Amino acid sequence: GDIIEFKDGTEIHSKRVIGIAGDEISFSDDGKVIRNGEKIEEEYLPEGTVTLPFMKDSYKVPEGSVFVLGDNKNKVQKTTIILINRYHLHFLF
Repeated sequence: GDIIEFKDGTEIHSKRVIGIAGDEISFSDDGKVIRNGEKIEEEYLPEGTVTLPFMKDSYKVPEGSVFVLGDNKNKVQKTTIILINRYHLHFLF
């Protein structure tokens, strides 16, 4: 996915776009991201990295938003999963 920057208060964050409007995002028991029923390949992550294996919820990305995750899966923070209004983004890659 594309890497984006967004501002949260005074901080600027960089995250990877995982889903766009209409996508359904969930997580498998083995810690993989599932988008619209299919596990996505995250080739940019080191082998064996898991993504939030404890997450059981699914998320439907609303119109005008994107679903993003950070690449540092070992540092789970409250801002790891966020929906962002696409008009507040700056695409880097």
